[in-house]
Amino acid sequence: MNNKVCFFVNSHLFTVKHRLPLAKFLKEKNYIVHFIVPDESKAHEEVQKNGFPFKTVQLSRSKFNFFSEMKSLIMLFNIIKFEKPDFIINATIKPVLYGTLLSSILKVPYIINLITGLGSVFTNNKLTNIKRYLIQTIYFLLFKFLKQNVIFQNKNDFKTIIKKNIKYSANFHIIPGSGVVDQYKATPINNKKNIIFVGRIIHEKGIKTFVETAKIIKKKRKDISFILVGPADFGNPSSISNETIRSWENEGIVSWQNEVQDMEKVYSDSTIIVLPSIREGFPKVLLEAGLCSRPVIASNVPGCRDVVLHGKTGFLFRYGDHKALSEYILKIIDNKTELNNIGKYARKHIYENFTDKIIIPKYFDIITNKS
Repeated sequence: MNNKVCFFVNSHLFTVKHRLPLAKFLKEKNYIVHFIVPDESKAHEEVQKNGFPFKTVQLSRSKFNFFSEMKSLIMLFNIIKFEKPDFIINATIKPVLYGTLLSSILKVPYIINLITGLGSVFTNNKLTNIKRYLIQTIYFLLFKFLKQNVIFQNKNDFKTIIKKNIKYSANFHIIPGSGVVDQYKATPINNKKNIIFVGRIIHEKGIKTFVETAKIIKKKRKDISFILVGPADFGNPSSISNETIRSWENEGIVSWQNEVQDMEKVYSDSTIIVLPSIREGFPKVLLEAGLCSRPVIASNVPGCRDVVLHGKTGFLFRYGDHKALSEYILKIIDNKTELNNIGKYARKHIYENFTDKIIIPKYFDIITNKS
């Protein structure tokens, strides 16, 4: 009988997309693959488009309401009980917390948790230390007392959550990201001068730094364009209002393309990809940009510094330092030879270390070992 795997993810479209390569790989290996996704999200559309059966659950991202959360837990309990998976793979904070607890109660044989970054709980200063401490405590209790495999994407996240000299029931692993498909083609730098950010338009992605950098450079160089590519994530505590984004556009500081399907064209039209985040898990945008032979400039924070080789595949700058970011951009923007050389090295680095063909088997090893 084939093993059955359930993926439980949040409403982020990108979270689902990042799980699909592993889901497709497992399906090719004759695993039965199902998804559990939040209702009223685009996640189930992406799952359905790729031919996977799914069930929906009510799952709030930004607000905590006791009765709403209890309803979510009951719905999820019934879904897991009905599906009877051999494996459940939970990704992001709330699916990890709820999925692990209920799967343990229902005696799902194998629980795998993906810590794909620490989220706004650990990066949003508006959130209290009490909430952050609460999440860390729940992680600690789940990992200490419940058998599972926990996969972190970088060492810093692992060290933030896991305490030394404590015996845990969980097994821990570090796998750099979820892989990137090697179908992205290398393209030479064109004559455009486009500085592009790709990701959700939220504060913790460093959007303010990107905008301040644009203001500095545009005072000197009208020929350089700054472009935001990605959705405004209004359900996130770190969201930026539509009015604010439109005001930046109206002032001529940036242009906003919202969600784009053809990402290869985005990278092809770019000169430099910038990611000024406060923290990342293992940012796929830097992997995709590298495969397309694009130099990247990113903040020197967990996740970003695990991908970027400073001075070789791009540059790292201190988080929030828009002056340093502007200096790096101006340093290379007019040197097409250097841009192409950095891009070629970036492609080589990503191709040799982080493609699906390298990363997905690492996940499969954990699944097949059944530890």
